[in-house]
Amino acid sequence: MANNARIVLNWALGSDMLPKPAVKTLLNFGLIGIEALPRGGTLDLAAEFRDGMSEIVVRAAGPRIAFDRDIGRALEGALPEGDLSSRTAPAAMIQQLAHGQGGKLQYALADDALVLGAVLPGA
Repeated sequence: MANNARIVLNWALGSDMLPKPAVKTLLNFGLIGIEALPRGGTLDLAAEFRDGMSEIVVRAAGPRIAFDRDIGRALEGALPEGDLSSRTAPAAMIQQLAHGQGGKLQYALADDALVLGAVLPGA
């Protein structure tokens, strides 16, 4: 997985198809999850589209999760534009995408896991 054989990838897709904004969010959450696992671990990606809503969850679990707080700020929409970098750009992009759809992003960080979630109405 992403040139890191120490990452185990699990997929759980409840739909045959997802809208484009949901796919972009899922893939960028996956990228953030991979970066959070420098020592390897498990990356679980789940998504479904039902009742006009896309629900996405990505869980990165492993020893010593590495998560840049600026990525968290970008996901929350609280990162100043001047602090945008190549590491924070994917998070800032999906935050703008979710906000534009009327959706919401969230994350939870623990010592051994990072959970990223999104709800995107109409997407």
